[in-house]
Amino acid sequence: MKIKKGFVLRNMGDQFVVVAVGAAAQQFRGMLRLNAMGAEIWNRIAAGTNEDALVAGLAEEYDAPAGQIAADVGRLLATLREVGALDE
Repeated sequence: MKIKKGFVLRNMGDQFVVVAVGAAAQQFRGMLRLNAMGAEIWNRIAAGTNEDALVAGLAEEYDAPAGQIAADVGRLLATLREVGALDE
């Protein structure tokens, strides 16, 4: 899984937004607002982290239940898939 070419993350003060540029903007014309954790997940995906390693790493780093992290990551990944921002 990786971020599809043409989708970028931008910092907008205390929020982050994902927008499509270039050819990707023909498919997705909106933007996604992410909080800091969403941006962290985005950056880990961009660095090549797979879903299982992403959940394990976040659960360990934030000392949070893996089940809750998996649910949160799953919701964000579903949204990213829905807008076409992920290559599987």
